[in-house]
This record gives sequence, structure tokens and C-alpha cells, in this order.
Amino acid sequence: MSATVAAQPTGIELPVASTAAQHRVEWIDELRGIAALAVALVHSMTVLWLGLRGQPRGHGLPQLFDRVMAVLSIPAHYGYAGVMLFFLLSGFVIHLPFAGGRRPFEFVPYLTRRFFRIYPPYLVALLISLAIGAFLPSAYVFQLHLTSMDMGHVLRSFFLLQNYPHGGGPGMELAAYQPASNMALWSLPVEMELYLAYPLLLLGLRAIPMARLALGVAAVSIVATIVDVWIAAPDGSASNVANFQPTFLHYWVIWAAGAWLAERVATRTVPAWRTPYWIALGILTVAALLARPKFHLAYDFEEFLWAGVFFLAFLRLLQANVSKKFAVFRPLAGIGLVSYSLYLIHVPTFLVIAALWGLGHTQLSANFGFCLVAVALVVPVAAVMYVLVERPSIALGRRLSERKTNGAVTPHVG
Repeated sequence: MSATVAAQPTGIELPVASTAAQHRVEWIDELRGIAALAVALVHSMTVLWLGLRGQPRGHGLPQLFDRVMAVLSIPAHYGYAGVMLFFLLSGFVIHLPFAGGRRPFEFVPYLTRRFFRIYPPYLVALLISLAIGAFLPSAYVFQLHLTSMDMGHVLRSFFLLQNYPHGGGPGMELAAYQPASNMALWSLPVEMELYLAYPLLLLGLRAIPMARLALGVAAVSIVATIVDVWIAAPDGSASNVANFQPTFLHYWVIWAAGAWLAERVATRTVPAWRTPYWIALGILTVAALLARPKFHLAYDFEEFLWAGVFFLAFLRLLQANVSKKFAVFRPLAGIGLVSYSLYLIHVPTFLVIAALWGLGHTQLSANFGFCLVAVALVVPVAAVMYVLVERPSIALGRRLSERKTNGAVTPHVG
């Protein structure tokens, strides 16, 4: 037996697992799994690998194998774009239960579920990251300096304020006040800000035409991004990870695009896929791939290109009726299930692996395959964190926010 939500006139169905405990769109979990693995892989290359330019000289078979693997790693350098897919999917799954007015919105239960979905696992990851930053600097001697954090830094991270105020820091301190031992934590304050902005988006959706709302949100994000680029790089040079200022305003249009797709699914008005969409998808993909290496485009604008790629690809999946043409790949869906825990814990895990590697080596691994092994090792660590921390936190949030809905079952997708 399987449940479905929101079929379009074209026959599109979103397959949902029909277990009594949980209702999930499984291929959404597959996409989450892809995004999580992509982000983890690119971070493993930063923490554990010498990189393309660091390949040792030599003509032996081991050196040749290392160079071949290095060439094969080139697509993985774009794994950071997986965060844009996360934001797009987040907007989709958060809005889907409320799309088309199918379910009344209650702010307190909504915020309770979102808080327990995000914050307790984040807090555990933060504490682990701080501990690693305190104990590993003497052992980890390769690329990153795991700077100690004073109490002000700790409190900023504790209250999800590490992205403010702007002030680019060295190395892996993305927003200056984030733990250097976990470069991925910057996105969680952004996610919480997007959750808080959602009621405003929902109010706008019910008050004004969708097209006008979309233009308004896009305008806000573009203006915020332009301001960010001017502040981060006033001389006109491209902003980078060290001085990038992440706020929800920059990502709002991406998150809202996911919500827009959910609204279209719920109201059975998903636009038909046409040839111009293929052309647009091809152009955006090429532009995203070449944005920084060839055009030196600011990081902020490159993210919009990747968001456009994922938006069109997701739209194509909806129109392709994935429930019938694509079988659910259970291992990837399983990774998607624990993707949040994986996202939170992968960098600290890599740092532990690097410290262990450093006990017997004086430099990072020259082989990209080491990164693949490290990513594989992170998956069971994430599964443990999911079972011990994330799943109980989700269950607690659901119990605290539970409301009777006349026996109706709401599909669970996020």
C-alpha cells in the first residue's frame, strides 16, 4: 500500500512511504542524500586531501594512480552547491502540508516542530565541534588552524548568531564567529531564519497573486546579494568563502522557489515541461560550472545559478512522474533520512580522521580515494547521531506540537 499527495492533470504522483509511524516522500530523501554526500565530499577534499595542485612529482605507478584519481575528482569540487539543493528542498517540504490551503497554519506548533527538528542536533554538533577544536590542534598539523574560541564566539554559536556581524575571518572561519572545527554550521542560522520568514511568505501567498509574490521575493534576494557583494568586496573583486556574509535574505528566493513548486503540486498546476526548459537547464548548468573558474563571478551569484539548475531539474522530476519511472534506491534514501545528522557531523569526523592520519604521516593523503573512504565512514557516524539525537528530538517536537485534525493524516516529508 502507498499513499500519494497532490496529483497533477499530467498524472504526477509523489510516492510516500505508508508506514504507520511516518509518511515520507522517499525520492525527496534520495535527493537529500545526494546533496549531503556532495557537501561532505567537497569538505573531505579540503580537510583530508593534498588536492589537484598538491600531487607529488614522480612517474611510478602509485603517482600515476594518484593523478588519475585527481582528475576524476574534478566534478566533486562542485559539491558545495548541494547546500542550494538543501534550501530548495526545504522550502518544498515545509510548504507542502500547507500548500493550497489544505491544512491550517498554526505558528506555535509549527515553530515547535521546526525548533526541535533543527536546534538540539545542532547543539550536540556544536559541542562536539568545540571539543574537537580544543583537543585536536596539536595533532592536526596540515592545512587548517583550529583556532580556540572565546566565550563570545561560543555564545554567538549557541544562539545561532555566528553569522553576525559581518567580518570575514581567516581560513575556515566562514563568518568570523563560527567554530573553525565545523565549517558547515553557518547554514543552520540561515535555515532557522527562513523558517521564521515562512509565515510572512505564506501570508503573502494568500493575499497577493503568486507571480507578484515571486517577483517581490526575488527582488529582495537580489538587492540583499548586491549589498553583500559591495560590502564583502567593495573594490569589485569576487567575494569568497572567507568574507561571504550568509543571511536568509540572500537565500530567500531559493527557499521560496521550493515553496512555489509545492504550491503548484498541491493545486495541480505544475507547468508542463517544454523544450525551452531544456535549453535553460543547459545554459544554467554551463554557466554554473564556469562561473568562478572562467568568469570569476562572485560566490553569491554563482549560488543563484546552481539554484536555477536544481529548480529546473526538480521541476523535470515532477513532470517525469518519478514514482513510476524511477525505482526508489533504498541505500540513498537511507542516507537522505540521516542527511541532517550527516551534514552536522561530517566535518568533525573528518578532523578526527585527519588527526589519526597525522599520527603516522607528515602530509595529507595524495589520493582522492581517501576522501571517498572518509565519506563512507561518516555515514554510520551520522546514523548513530540520527538514532541517538535527531530522531528523539523530532519525536519530542512532534508530541509537543501535536494537534487533533479530525483523524486526518498529513504526509510527512521533512
